[in-house]
Amino acid sequence: MDISINFGGFYNSHHEYIAEQAVAYEIGAVDPDTGEIDHDKLYEFNDWSTVFIDYAGQWLDMLNSELDTDFKFISLDSPREYNFRTDVIYARASTADCLKVFKAVKEADIKSDVYRIIRDRTTNRDGYAAFYKYGDIFEKENLHFLIEFMLDALLDSFNESYPFIKEEFYCSQPLEIPDFEEAQ
Repeated sequence: MDISINFGGFYNSHHEYIAEQAVAYEIGAVDPDTGEIDHDKLYEFNDWSTVFIDYAGQWLDMLNSELDTDFKFISLDSPREYNFRTDVIYARASTADCLKVFKAVKEADIKSDVYRIIRDRTTNRDGYAAFYKYGDIFEKENLHFLIEFMLDALLDSFNESYPFIKEEFYCSQPLEIPDFEEAQ
């Protein structure tokens, strides 16, 4: 089944900061004396989608490692505008992966957090019209939503023992950064 994973996105996040740092060092946009980033040179770089896709794939690999899952990266969905939502990773999850997510939620004892997220996402309020009702989430054809909400709760619950979620995460492999001159 295909799911979306709300990893925090790149807009104004530590993920954006880490990707910017990697690109700045790669393209020589860092002053060697002060370590300050030359933002004018950094903003000349125009192939962020390649960098973000590579980063998202590595992030998913780290999540797989932590949860002992094998989610398959499909794509990174980045909104045209960031005023309503941020980037999400689309991935394919097997039945075994779904069972591991259920197990992880149980072991983390965060079932109540999952129910809170489901209530929040299925309750109408000013400026938000829920597409599904609370009970709809537990129907077989909506299992992907339940897995997504469980992953949201898991990601919210991760602490210092899961550094790939926090600012300390640095990509396990160098990011794929296109040649600066070619990207112009």
